[in-house]
Amino acid sequence: MTTNGNRDGHVVEIIPSGDQTSTRFTWNLLLVAGDPAVEGTYFSGYPKDRVSPISCPDNLAFDAEGNLWISTDGQPSSSAIAKCDGLFKVPVSGRERGHVQQFLSVPAGAETCGPLVDSRDGMVYVNVQHPGENGSFEAPDSFFPDYVAAGVRPEAGDFRGPRPTVVQVYRDRH
Repeated sequence: MTTNGNRDGHVVEIIPSGDQTSTRFTWNLLLVAGDPAVEGTYFSGYPKDRVSPISCPDNLAFDAEGNLWISTDGQPSSSAIAKCDGLFKVPVSGRERGHVQQFLSVPAGAETCGPLVDSRDGMVYVNVQHPGENGSFEAPDSFFPDYVAAGVRPEAGDFRGPRPTVVQVYRDRH
């Protein structure tokens, strides 16, 4: 545990004095990550019993509506919440400010990074890095993304073993 007790990370909001070229700013904590049931977490005043647990914020993106999207790296290993890494949406203004909502998760042992949110077309892209990093070639602990069954000859382009991947999630328009 770190000396200050913040083992799950946080997101700092920086507010420039004037326009974005300003060299002066104020700041505040948008959220202090962790299990909402544990004391010391903070979600911009949003009720803790209504947020998704989040730990180890890593990459950030914004959508066209101004919502913050947070990808995580290390939730299962360094956190008390012991959940797979994922992508989370967090409104930063209005009544929903601080409402952490999990959008997706990646396989155990992988991290999600580099989110790109295309609100206009209803698509989200994330990179899934190092799935199965704790396994070996002889004994992989993940087969993401192909999931070729044992004893089955892989089709062209398939592989029985983990690979980093870009995932696209899109809204069903029907």
